[in-house]
Amino acid sequence: MGAYAGGTFAYLTRRGTAQAGADGGRMQELGVCTCGPSGAALAAQVTARLQAWNHAMPSIGSLRVDAYPAGMTAAPGAFLAIRKHHTELHAYTSAA
Repeated sequence: MGAYAGGTFAYLTRRGTAQAGADGGRMQELGVCTCGPSGAALAAQVTARLQAWNHAMPSIGSLRVDAYPAGMTAAPGAFLAIRKHHTELHAYTSAA
């Protein structure tokens, strides 16, 4: 998932940690990478959104984001649909 504002692009990255989750699998850590003149500002905005999402939905077991051509209707269960000019992103979760 990414964001674009004022000539700057931000995208999410993921890496495994050494810490084990409740199911015994390795926990994952999300990060934000940016490219452009306002990288620090856009990274701060995306990070704030991630933190708000984490506090609002702490029991998510997994996250899936599907990309579709613009105009597609989100399937039942999508908690978020981001509509762009040529594409749409639909986000789905499953309980922990």
